[in-house]
Amino acid sequence: MVGLLVKSWMFGFGLGVGAGTTLSAITVEDILPLSAQIGAAMGGIGDEESGGTLLTTTSSASARQAEKQINSGTDNVTVESWADADAIRRNLIEGQGYRNSTGYTGKQVRNNPDIFPEGKARTFHWDYADTQHGGKPHLQIHTPEGRVIRIFFEKGAGIPIRTPTGKR
Repeated sequence: MVGLLVKSWMFGFGLGVGAGTTLSAITVEDILPLSAQIGAAMGGIGDEESGGTLLTTTSSASARQAEKQINSGTDNVTVESWADADAIRRNLIEGQGYRNSTGYTGKQVRNNPDIFPEGKARTFHWDYADTQHGGKPHLQIHTPEGRVIRIFFEKGAGIPIRTPTGKR
């Protein structure tokens, strides 16, 4: 039983959902990015362009533009969906030793060298109910160089995200 719980937690952690998330709360939208991630690892992303990788053909124009802005030094960008933010995350940091710190506080990340050997550097997390940064859900990436990149998105992955007007 304990083994099943650990496997469930690790599965959720790999999807970027918090440790408190049960498998029954994981939606199809959470699983699909994992399949895209596997495809990317097998060489399915595309050609190299200016030091970055092109997004898959399923990515939106806003995601391609946002990735170009990030590569040009912009730290705050907005895309249409969680899936776009996740595609950019994969293109920018996958395979570089980044760790998912979603569900941890900043203090926990800084004070836990066994899990986060570089502190906040080389980590990323998903903020869904953020009260900072304009209250908009986003992906936040902390680079080893000290950049903090925020990719804001309007539509979530199976979670209710309210816009300032209250619409989902």
